[in-house]
Amino acid sequence: MGPTIAGLDSLLQMPTGCGEQTMVNLAPNVYVTDYLKSVNQLSADIRTKALNFMESGYQRELTYKHTDGSFSAFGNRDASGSMWLTAFVTRVFKQAKTHIYIDDEILIKAVQWMVSKQNDDGSFPEPGEVLNKNMQGQAGSGVGLSLYVLISLFENKDVLANTLLVDEARQKALAYVEQEVAKTDDLYILTMAAYAFQLAYSSQVQTVLNKLEQKATVKDGRKHWHQPDQPKTTNTWDYPNPTKAVDIEMTSYALLTYAARGNIVAGKSIMQWLTEQRNSNGGFSSTQDTVVALNALSEFAKQTYSNNFNVQITTQLNATSYTFNIDKTNSLLLQSRETPDVPSQVKIDATGSGMALVQVAVSFNVESEIFETTFDLTVKLIEETINHLFVETCAK
Repeated sequence: MGPTIAGLDSLLQMPTGCGEQTMVNLAPNVYVTDYLKSVNQLSADIRTKALNFMESGYQRELTYKHTDGSFSAFGNRDASGSMWLTAFVTRVFKQAKTHIYIDDEILIKAVQWMVSKQNDDGSFPEPGEVLNKNMQGQAGSGVGLSLYVLISLFENKDVLANTLLVDEARQKALAYVEQEVAKTDDLYILTMAAYAFQLAYSSQVQTVLNKLEQKATVKDGRKHWHQPDQPKTTNTWDYPNPTKAVDIEMTSYALLTYAARGNIVAGKSIMQWLTEQRNSNGGFSSTQDTVVALNALSEFAKQTYSNNFNVQITTQLNATSYTFNIDKTNSLLLQSRETPDVPSQVKIDATGSGMALVQVAVSFNVESEIFETTFDLTVKLIEETINHLFVETCAK
C-alpha cells in the first residue's frame, strides 16, 4: 500500500458534486483509512483530514437521499432512486461506520428500498438512472447489477439481522444469480460472483473459482483476468500493452474473494499484478476500478500485515547497489531510488521475515506521439454575398 499512501493527497479529497460524484470521492477516504487503522499506522494528521472528508461526504450524500430511502444523482429532483447508486452508498456507508457516525436508519431504509424493488425471479431492476455510466463498470444492469446489490445486502447483513423479509430477499437473489452464473463464461460476472458467493457461503463458490483459475492470465509470476478486446474498426494507434479498467476491476474482485477466504498464497500473485497497474498517484485508470482495487488491496494487506517483521532488500543494478530496510516504523513509506541509465541486469536479494513488494519501473520520453488520421473535414467557401454564404463541405 506504500504507493497508495504516498499519493494520499490525490486520493483523499473533499467529496463534492452530485450524489454520484460525492460517493466517488468518499469511497477512497474510507478504504485507505480503514487499512491504516487496521495496521495501527493511522497518523493524527491523516486521521483528522480523512475523517473530516468522510463526515462532510456523508452529510452531503444525505442531501441526495429520496424520502423512500434510496439515493440518486440529484435526490428528490430525480423521478426515482437508483438501484446501483443505493447499493454503492450502503456498501461505503457500512464500512465508514467504523470511523464516523452513520445512522443505522439510513442503511436500513436503503436496504428495505432495494428489497422492495426486487423482481419475482430474485433479480434487481434499475428503476432510476446513473448519469456517469463509466463509474458502474459492468454492474449497471442484468446479472451484474443483481450481484452488486447482493454483495451490498450481505455486507450489511448485521444491520438488519433476523429480519425475515431481507433474509428471504437475499436467498432469492442468491438462487437467481447462482442459476444465471452457471450458464455464463463472462469473466466480469464470474469474478463478481466469486466474491458474492464467498460472502454468502454459497456451495458454488469453489466451482466459480475453478472456472476463473482456468481462464486466468499468468505471466512472470503475476496473475490477472483479461477481457478480450473487440475487433477494431479503425486504424488508430494505441499505447503498447494498455491495461483496461475492466481488467483491473475483475482482478480486484478475485483478490477480494481470496482475501475473504484468508488465502494469502492464492492472492499474492494477483496482488502483485494489481499493484503494478497503479498510476503515479496510487490510483488506477478510472473511477470504479480505483474504488474496487483500493478496497481489494486494503482487505488483502490487512491479511498479510504483521507487527513483527523486518526485511532487508539489496538491489544490484550493473555496478550500482542500493539497500532498503523495511520494518514497522517505515512500512508505509514508499522507498525509491533512481538510476540515470537503464541497467542490463537487475538482481534483487531479500532477507528477514515478512512480506514486502519490490517494483522496477522504466520510463522514457518520445519526441512526439504517433497518431493516424481517422477523420478529415474540408470546408470550401464557394460564394459569399451580403445575403448568403454558399459553402461546400466534404467529410471522409
